Amino acid sequence: MRIVVNTSSCLPVPASRNSFSQRLEALLLGVPHPGGGDQGGAQHGDTQVLTNLLRLMYDWIDSSREFLFVKDAEELRLYKNIMREACVKVSRSLSRDMPPHKLVIMCLRLACAWYLKIFQGGSDGEIISKECPRRYRLGHLALITLNRLSMSGNLAYLRRAPEGCPSTELIRIYINREDEELFEILRRYEDILTEIMMDWSGIQDIQCDLKTDRMDEWFLQLMVTGSRWALERLKEIVVYPSFREVLLLAFERKKNAYAGTL
Repeated sequence: MRIVVNTSSCLPVPASRNSFSQRLEALLLGVPHPGGGDQGGAQHGDTQVLTNLLRLMYDWIDSSREFLFVKDAEELRLYKNIMREACVKVSRSLSRDMPPHKLVIMCLRLACAWYLKIFQGGSDGEIISKECPRRYRLGHLALITLNRLSMSGNLAYLRRAPEGCPSTELIRIYINREDEELFEILRRYEDILTEIMMDWSGIQDIQCDLKTDRMDEWFLQLMVTGSRWALERLKEIVVYPSFREVLLLAFERKKNAYAGTL
């Protein structure tokens, strides 16, 4: 399977470097200024550090609702529950001599692992859970945030969502016609396929059309509308080697859910 797309341009983010680690540590320790003394985590209870870490991560999620494709308050709560689990897991690994600000970096790295693992590491019944698309989008946000923090040291990126005006692109996904199982889904269940792709990527609208080119090769033509980041997620999803496997499992879940409502 291969994909043909029109690439979008990326605008550089202005760099602004200051005492990044000290300012981040100040947020976690609840002190007004990072200022010069040795302010280790031992002076502040682990509970306070975890509380401030959760507050920071919740603010990060709140500021990125559009990026995360949050539809309602219940879904926002689910995103925060996912991040809470990550924060608690990471905080338990904090040693007394570890700077508290590394908790934030470790939480973001853990979220990045979700983003990289879901499609690249294959799939199974556990991976294709109801939380999987949310973990994927949250991991994508974490990856972008980490990159921006490392380039600029600007803590505002923990409270400022990645921006990108909606645009429309035409995408071709070439299909192996001999893959009868996948071809049947593409031909007969366009509505379920569209819903799956929108759930995973956060695309606002997808129009599907199964066609052949001049060489009689089959391809799925997608007219997609969404933010630059949603378009990027969709392009990455469809080229992963395990895309077919993930799609078939997700399709079965959706199909069974529809059957249960009849």
